[in-house]
Amino acid sequence: GRGEEIATEARERSDASGLADMAMVQHLARDGPVAITDGDVFSIETLLEMAGVALDDPTSEGSLRSRGETIEIRIDYSNQVPFRFFRQGDPPTYTISVSKKRTEEFKHIYGEALPDGSRLLNRAYGLKLIIYQTGEIRTFSLPVFLVVLTASMALIAMSNTLTDFIALYIMQRAPEYAELKYKESHDFKPSPKMEELEPDASPQPDMRSSS
Repeated sequence: GRGEEIATEARERSDASGLADMAMVQHLARDGPVAITDGDVFSIETLLEMAGVALDDPTSEGSLRSRGETIEIRIDYSNQVPFRFFRQGDPPTYTISVSKKRTEEFKHIYGEALPDGSRLLNRAYGLKLIIYQTGEIRTFSLPVFLVVLTASMALIAMSNTLTDFIALYIMQRAPEYAELKYKESHDFKPSPKMEELEPDASPQPDMRSSS
């Protein structure tokens, strides 16, 4: 029906758009990495340049193109940024390094049966890419924060106790430090029992009569 025709046309336009985008990416990737929505695109030529390798470099058995090569790619992710407490860098950054791995050759051998009953042995040489993904992605953790906070408070209490002990019992002027540390104040609101125990300091009237 009409709905299927519209869906088919939309699919064809989407496929054509995707092919055009891929062609543009391939064209731009010749000069270096290209950033797209799904990630960064590196061409094989760029990776080989980063590793310091060219397929036409001479070897004892011809060029690298004729015997294959193994390339090692390491991607290190990190979201660590300074002066952030609850939230780290988002999205994380990455560092990519490319190197040539020590190998004699990289090839794939497979056989193919021919119609005349004979067997054709093929040797396909190419590039083997080994990718390692490493790094540290930091997130806020409440349990870890509480553990660190508790340990910090315990260390502060221990240091305070040690400082008081040295100042009050070991230092030469310990009595002066104790007097400054513990300053006694007067009783702002004495209890009724204390008032009964205290002697009456008010002056007594003179009951003697004058003659």
